[in-house]
Amino acid sequence: VISVDSVAGLATLRQEINLTAQKLPLDLIRKVTAWFKVVYQKYQSEAVGYLYYQAAMGEGQFVPPTQTATGASAKYEEAPRLEGWQVVGTIHSHGSMSAFHSGVDDRDEEFFDGVHVTIGRVDSVPEYSCSIVVQGKREIVDPSVLVDGMAPAEEIPSTWLATVKEQAPRGLELLFQVKADKLYAAYYEGKLSESRYKTDLRQLELEEAAERKAKAERKALAENHVPFLNKGGMRDVDEVYPRSFPLENRDWGKKKKGVHSGK
Repeated sequence: VISVDSVAGLATLRQEINLTAQKLPLDLIRKVTAWFKVVYQKYQSEAVGYLYYQAAMGEGQFVPPTQTATGASAKYEEAPRLEGWQVVGTIHSHGSMSAFHSGVDDRDEEFFDGVHVTIGRVDSVPEYSCSIVVQGKREIVDPSVLVDGMAPAEEIPSTWLATVKEQAPRGLELLFQVKADKLYAAYYEGKLSESRYKTDLRQLELEEAAERKAKAERKALAENHVPFLNKGGMRDVDEVYPRSFPLENRDWGKKKKGVHSGK
């Protein structure tokens, strides 16, 4: 048998993990979060608990095992056996850190099929990172996929998103800043879509960058070729020859046009 990445004529299937059980009740997540907050206030430590599911009733519950508070981690016992209930995952906290699945989490949960939730920032405004693990593969999912009562991003009204605007552009040269301000005003008032505004603003910034470059080049050229009168009231040789022009290549034998010879 020879393994292959694809077979000609067959569509490539994307690996996907979907939850088929009932979602976790929002009230349960609130209680677990409140417990994590109390544990952190008392021990400045992480904490962990097991998720159980009863298929016949379609119900879930959270059971924390006996554990030792150790700051940035938690040492805990195996999941206790509950008659009629199946262990289907874990919920653990990250204390004051953000919610993410760390390397330790990956190792602990690699062969632990089920739902795994990390709750971070329990010292302030909690954050949630949710995932489903199956046969060593982790699928990060939106909290709304696992928690009943949390709205997915798709349900957010577009009018709500439209109320949040980009910051006004600043720091452009005067002429371009005036144009940018007019562009932003149209965008802010809803007369211009965000995508069109970004495209037009980017074009304006490119034009300004080109103008800055051109100005810098003109300035460098002017500084390298500055005519002035010498002590005798005559224009300096650098009016005819730029200062960068090699001395040995200058035609000293020829009279410069418009320069008095003294005769």
